[in-house]
Amino acid sequence: MNKLVRSLLIFASINSTAYAQTESQAVQQAPRVDATTGSEVRINQVDTSAFPKVTVFATVLKEGVPVEGLVAADFRVREDEVDQEPLTVQAQLSALNAVVTIDTSGSIKKALPQVQAAAANFLDSLNAGDKFDVISFSREVKTLSADGNKEQAKQAINQTVARGDTALFDAIYQSIAALKDRSGRKSVILLTDGVDDDGTGKQLSKHSLDEALTLAKTINVPVFTIGLGPEKDVKNLEKIANGTGGKYFDAISPEQLAGIYKQIGKEITGQYNIYYTSNLPADGSMHRVNLAYSGIQGIKEYESPKTASVVTKEVTAVAPVQNEAVVVTTPVVEKTSKVISTKAGLHVAVTLSEGSESVPFNKVVVANKPASAFDQPTKVADCFSEKSHCSFVVPTGSYRVTATKGDAEASVDVDVKADIANNVWVNLNAGMVSLVAIPADGATRTKMNKVSFNSKSATAFDQSKVKANCYNTEICDVFIPVGNYKVEVTKGEATVTQDITVEAAQKQEVQMNLKAGVLNVMASMNQGGTPIKMTKVDVTKPAENAFGKEINISSCYNNDKCSFVVNAGKYNVSVKFGESEVTEQVEIGVGQQVDKAFVLDVGVVKLGVFDAAGAKVKIKKALIMRASKNNIGNPENVASCYSNNVCEFKLAAGKYSVQAEYGETQKTTEFEVIAGQVLNLEIR
Repeated sequence: MNKLVRSLLIFASINSTAYAQTESQAVQQAPRVDATTGSEVRINQVDTSAFPKVTVFATVLKEGVPVEGLVAADFRVREDEVDQEPLTVQAQLSALNAVVTIDTSGSIKKALPQVQAAAANFLDSLNAGDKFDVISFSREVKTLSADGNKEQAKQAINQTVARGDTALFDAIYQSIAALKDRSGRKSVILLTDGVDDDGTGKQLSKHSLDEALTLAKTINVPVFTIGLGPEKDVKNLEKIANGTGGKYFDAISPEQLAGIYKQIGKEITGQYNIYYTSNLPADGSMHRVNLAYSGIQGIKEYESPKTASVVTKEVTAVAPVQNEAVVVTTPVVEKTSKVISTKAGLHVAVTLSEGSESVPFNKVVVANKPASAFDQPTKVADCFSEKSHCSFVVPTGSYRVTATKGDAEASVDVDVKADIANNVWVNLNAGMVSLVAIPADGATRTKMNKVSFNSKSATAFDQSKVKANCYNTEICDVFIPVGNYKVEVTKGEATVTQDITVEAAQKQEVQMNLKAGVLNVMASMNQGGTPIKMTKVDVTKPAENAFGKEINISSCYNNDKCSFVVNAGKYNVSVKFGESEVTEQVEIGVGQQVDKAFVLDVGVVKLGVFDAAGAKVKIKKALIMRASKNNIGNPENVASCYSNNVCEFKLAAGKYSVQAEYGETQKTTEFEVIAGQVLNLEIR
């Protein structure tokens, strides 16, 4: 077993006078305002460039609004569970180094005007001394502006064109790397509407998300992420934001972007600069900072700079205090631990079963043990991330230690004393389940929309409870308490359930057969043409009668092949390519794979405008019109394009006219679209 050290920890204070002064200061620095619902404390960044001076850039929010006017006495800072005093709150914010990163892949085309406007307005919210880069990404990551000139940067943003696939992880990595050699306050503000995808469902980026996360932690860069629309990668956007000290914002529609960028601007300009002098050595080790305000705390880890520095302190003996550790008179060499006042050590490890090896956990919370069943425990300290054990410095007394791993949680009550090794093992009594699903016998695994683990009722009077969930993943890994469960897997319309038993400290691999059919959809611009990347594919279930409604089953965006897992039955399949749409009905049986190819009879028109000298000019507006049937009535506007050097349209075969505006000039030209062909249309 991976046992904890069982030796007695001896702690000492510098002297009784200093100890008494510290306790007094702690009382003075108690929060002056009660915590309220909707309050949040977040450490955005820990700057160690002037170590041992440590600067904490933090945001304090109440119902989403930055709290102003706080002073040092309003905060409590702990470094590796040790209070830091004195604290200084700097009134004047240091200059900001920011990177504004926007997704310009093909899927964002319709939202691009709102994206451009919101990002440009954000630049106006920055102070004159702030520096910033603007980066765009689709298949490649491009730096649009790096000189901090707002007008040039906004012009570059407004000239972006939405096309191509999405190298999301490379964009995150390169945006963080752009701030590597810059000191002071930093931020990356990233917007995307999709996932990292090369167009076939595979990762396009050369860098992984974990590489980007590691880099962000190394150079202390908070990343604020914005996810737009229904296809965004919420899980990874939340991971990078929460793991770096930033925040994730969810945008259902492009109209919300302006407000989100404004909120991010408020939070960044409303940060507090809080600094203190650390007593820890500059040895490259990891440390954790807790910032508390009004009973709420933010947590962030940092790595101290690697410099040779060893500090020696003479320690004076003080009289023993009842229920606290005995102190001794001895020189103390500070290396990776700090001289602490007379308190006891508590060491916690977590296991999955009695007597098994300790395992990394998600969280450990130490709280005062409730005096009765009617009292609520009060948190004293906590520990996060995938560690195999945690150590705390706490006053002697009775505590409740709660450990969490995945969806498993357990608590142990312990009396912490100063004269023994306070080692605690928390047994979660849990196991691990790794679950995948296949559409039918012999098929490869599929991405599941939802997996639910429901506890099975022991009697007819018991209610089943959801113990764990997974969303939008190919593999669902959960740590869950031992017991019997009914597992339900959903993919599109297809659902299957299965009973499983979870045993302590055991890993169980489960494969669920949806017993459904697979529908593969492809399309071409003409009969026998090469496959095209479809703008959107919708699969709906027809209405059962004249009074019913179609039920949307699933959708797929910007792919040359869309695959759906569905129950046996009839479905309407709609394929869109630009302004063209074709709908057909297909029937699928259990275990059957249906490959459905659509012919859209469309062509691509690329419009360019040239002046009298033959130079290409920017198109202010272009309207594509098709005459109404039998030439009766007004022409029908079928597509439009604004503020582009080249306007691209995907149109059904037929005759059209285009009205183009550039500068103060307007011209109209007629043309014909032939299925499967690309027409380079020039107006001079």
